Amino acid sequence: MNPYSPAQARDDVTLQWTRRMTNKGRMPAPLDWDTSTAADGSPLVSARIDSPFANSSLLIFVQVGTLVLDESGPCQQPQFDYSIPGRTACLWRTGGVWVELWHPESALAVPAQPAAPALASVRKPRLPRFSPSARLPLRRKQRAAARTTKEN
Repeated sequence: MNPYSPAQARDDVTLQWTRRMTNKGRMPAPLDWDTSTAADGSPLVSARIDSPFANSSLLIFVQVGTLVLDESGPCQQPQFDYSIPGRTACLWRTGGVWVELWHPESALAVPAQPAAPALASVRKPRLPRFSPSARLPLRRKQRAAARTTKEN
């Protein structure tokens, strides 16, 4: 069994990222990759997401069942990491390679949209009180006891 390389991990995640974002109707943001070594000595590939909608894109990508983990080495399911101030990251291990997708917290701010002009207040049309709808007349039901005549 061949060991899973950082280049393979990077290519697989890029392919999954592109497919998932395209399937959700989003234009996939480019991933800026960097390769290093994790604290435990395993290879680490890290990608920065540069997009105004990076936060929602990362959440969509990491939904249950979207990531395909390579079983040729140790694997770990994705976890969000907020330990580094100023960024949100998602970290998982596939085939013995640590993969990290992250975005700066400034990406959480969605570009401001211009405020809508103030509208004159419009009264809501009132529904008639006698009936909840035209098909369901509101009537009091006669009591069964009042309808029956008492015989002595």
